[in-house]
Amino acid sequence: MKRFFAFLFVMIFLCACVPTPEDDIVVGKNTEHMLATAQQTDVADETALSKLQAPEHYKAELVSTGGHVLVSVDADIKLPNGSLPVVRANSKRFTEEDLRHWTTQLLGDDPYYYDGFLPKSYYRQKLDAALDAIEHWDTYGQNYFNEYDTPEEAREGLSSLYKSLSEAPDEPRRVEPDFSFTPMNRWNDSGKIDTTDDSASVCFVDPSGTYGMIRAMNLKEILGMSEMVYTRDSQHTNPFFEFEIDVQADLSVTREDAETQAKELIASLGFDDFAFVKCYGMNAYMNEPQDYTPVWTCIFTRAFGAAQTTYTSNASGGNGYAAPFQSEVLYVMIDDNGLYYLRYEGPIEVLETVTESAALMPFSEIQTIFERMVVLKDNEADHPLESVNEHTDHYYITEVRLGLVAIREQDKDTALLVPAWDFLGYLERTFPSETHTDYTSQTHSFLTVNAIDGSIIDRTLGY
Repeated sequence: MKRFFAFLFVMIFLCACVPTPEDDIVVGKNTEHMLATAQQTDVADETALSKLQAPEHYKAELVSTGGHVLVSVDADIKLPNGSLPVVRANSKRFTEEDLRHWTTQLLGDDPYYYDGFLPKSYYRQKLDAALDAIEHWDTYGQNYFNEYDTPEEAREGLSSLYKSLSEAPDEPRRVEPDFSFTPMNRWNDSGKIDTTDDSASVCFVDPSGTYGMIRAMNLKEILGMSEMVYTRDSQHTNPFFEFEIDVQADLSVTREDAETQAKELIASLGFDDFAFVKCYGMNAYMNEPQDYTPVWTCIFTRAFGAAQTTYTSNASGGNGYAAPFQSEVLYVMIDDNGLYYLRYEGPIEVLETVTESAALMPFSEIQTIFERMVVLKDNEADHPLESVNEHTDHYYITEVRLGLVAIREQDKDTALLVPAWDFLGYLERTFPSETHTDYTSQTHSFLTVNAIDGSIIDRTLGY
């Protein structure tokens, strides 16, 4: 079976109740009032930030009424070095020009494009991996195959692979690339439905048969976003971004060198208004028995002067309130051979700056809201649906950051980037009945608080 992380479900979790009355202390979403409040300032940047009176470090210990949610805060408070604006934007669609630009910058002037018919060297690699898996069936081999229960069945099933090997060309067939977009196919219970979503891809290959791809997808109706992806090895790359590991022993390239390469790369692609967030080690993987590929993953988000959009690992989606709106982020993965993987998701087009310097609430008020709401919101640990789901959640808040967060505007295709406080960290979830613990990533936002009016922003819903 293909390897999959059993604890992926942990990303769809959270919160509980404090030993205080269980009612919200923040007002509901009122965009017009929030924007009016944001524009009630004309003070200088330094004065605006100093009025927050935010400490450099914040520590606290909180517990829910039921005792199954614990919150440990030991976090530096990260502030921008200037004022924060409010910006209106919408989702950007990728074009043929975008795809051509990426292809030229990433592959050079004369890459080896091919028509999808892979050379014999590719099928020899697959055959060698399959035979190795059969030989080591009882250790790691059976994990290589989805469809076979025994090594004998797997060996019999290699006939199609032998056939592909015999029919494959000795070398890849070189072609001119096609940058045109084609509609995405979508269906419902009534059949195929019309959509404006589309995609385009360019494939390239090296003499060993390793092939990669640059693909642009406009998925506004499906996911509320567009996405551009480069993969150097399409048969291996399957990034899972959130679990950080130490890869320095496996890579010659250092973290610092990887950061430098990533920054130079995004500059060459024209991302002058993006800023570095973090770099960490992770493994890209596909199937056993192939080795995991250690890489450095560098993350970038858009900057607006001193302000930067805040990166979190929280998933986003939609519930009918408005069109979904994916947060904008760039992932760059570097290994000893250079660029391994690149993904740009949620590109935006800035429509207007509503205000250059938003009026913000003092941090003391934000802190009060956080300490009340972080253990109130979506409590499922104190009230599990079934006894089998009983668990204890321990939130570790390791960073508090003031940045920009996208919130969708109701019944519109636009979103507002507004100043907000993110309380970032990781979750330790323990299941006593099964005596094991699951963890989330290091950059989950346990609570996002609008810095203008104190309302809670749901990162999953996007408002």
